[in-house]
Amino acid sequence: MYHFRLVLLAALLLLPLAPAHSEEGRIPIFEPTTLTASGKYVVTRDIVPGGPQPEAIIVAGTGSELVEIDLNGFTLTSQLSAGANAISAGGVRKLTIRNGTIATEAGDPSCISATGGSGRTSVIIEDVVGTCGTQGITLVSWKNITVRRSSIEAFDGAALAITGAVRFQGIIEQNLLAASSSMSGPAALDVVAPSAGLQIVANEIDAGGGGGIAVQSSEGLLVAANAVGQTAGAGIYVNDSEGCRVRNNSVVETSNAGFLFVDVSECMIVDNVSRGNTGDGMAFLNSDRNHVDRNLIGLNGFGGNPAYGLYFNSSSDDNPYGRNTSTGNNPSWAFTCPASPNASCGASDLCDQGTGNKTFGDNLVPGPPPC
Repeated sequence: MYHFRLVLLAALLLLPLAPAHSEEGRIPIFEPTTLTASGKYVVTRDIVPGGPQPEAIIVAGTGSELVEIDLNGFTLTSQLSAGANAISAGGVRKLTIRNGTIATEAGDPSCISATGGSGRTSVIIEDVVGTCGTQGITLVSWKNITVRRSSIEAFDGAALAITGAVRFQGIIEQNLLAASSSMSGPAALDVVAPSAGLQIVANEIDAGGGGGIAVQSSEGLLVAANAVGQTAGAGIYVNDSEGCRVRNNSVVETSNAGFLFVDVSECMIVDNVSRGNTGDGMAFLNSDRNHVDRNLIGLNGFGGNPAYGLYFNSSSDDNPYGRNTSTGNNPSWAFTCPASPNASCGASDLCDQGTGNKTFGDNLVPGPPPC
């Protein structure tokens, strides 16, 4: 029996040791790699490309429709001066990237650039830190998008850009999105693709030379509990939207309008703070049948810009508004609200030039009713 135990022990010691990650069904990545098969992958060391492939990881669509990449706390970069993304993905049906750091140089297109494949595509990016020389994350033509708990800084483009003609649904939550002052044009969170039911919740936006949050062509949009500041463009900009809900956001000290709504209808805009912006505190252009309630709008329009606290232009009609507090906006600019029933209201604190907009004198605005 003793000799049998010795033989058994020796046999066990001679067995090859399996890699730790193979027990979990995950495939290790330790050098610049092109993924051509579906599977769960895990990065096992920092990857700095220096050879024929300038990207750290390429996900090829053919055969790799379902891909999950765990960065495992490591850092991925693109090859120096190669003008490449750190991660490029195309034609994928479901893609997940999580838990690590990505860095690119000036002139590189994006930290992550991913294009959805055909059918019901889905992308998840979570717990990623990105320091990106040009654009941060670029997502093109996905049906479902989730970006959460990530910190993305872009030096010459949007921190998160969502583009393409495919209408999508998704959630963008609890991220820190920042862009440097060298950026001009796009917002830090720039949503150009059409959406339905998109949720943008509890993000911190610091956009430098561009706007904060910009969403175009949406239905059922929710923008809630975001903090936006230090932007050159509008803090929160919503264009061509029906049934949106914009609530409990704070926009402070932008170099433009705090909130700008263009061609929106049947939206609820409630419980927001717009303070210290150089443009309008909250402006509605060509927007009808929106409910505007309980917003705090103050100290906007400084820096010599002609601006109002709360403003409806002549093509914004049938908007009920009430219980808003709008005071101290642009006191140094001597002008009134022309052709408006409330031209006497607090100079630039409230200007309603539309038709059929209704208030019941319950806004806290300097001046007599119908303020």
